[in-house]
Amino acid sequence: YQRRVRVFGGAIGYSSDDINKFLWMVRIAGSVDKSIKDSQFLTKKREYRVNNEASPILTNSLIYKLSYYRFNEYSNPNEDKGAGYDKVRRTHITTSITLKYFEEVYTTQNWMVRIYKVLSPPPHHPLLPLIPPPIVYFPPPRFSVPLEPSEVNEFQ
Repeated sequence: YQRRVRVFGGAIGYSSDDINKFLWMVRIAGSVDKSIKDSQFLTKKREYRVNNEASPILTNSLIYKLSYYRFNEYSNPNEDKGAGYDKVRRTHITTSITLKYFEEVYTTQNWMVRIYKVLSPPPHHPLLPLIPPPIVYFPPPRFSVPLEPSEVNEFQ
């Protein structure tokens, strides 16, 4: 099955996570597709926020959902900040996120690495033609019959 991995530092204060790199991903995509603009992912005050002030486009993005899934339930036992406190962005995440096409498979104890399984869409889903088929690897054939000396010279 297909898997997606997220690097998330909100629980431990690791600032080089996927959420902090997200605007760079948007800018790179915008250099190819001019309809994508980083301003779509900012607040009305032109700020990059991930809390309840965040842009709806950002909060509906896959990277946001996979990073913050169940994070509103997380509470660091060594700190008195309460549930859902993102140490990197210094804000509380109170939103409850529901995943439709992904299932959480593994999250490390410190929440830095999160792995999700991609679920199959329903058979008549409109995006089904856009989902690539799984890659099937066929190993090269093995020759079990040795070549005759006359055949070897033929290929040289």
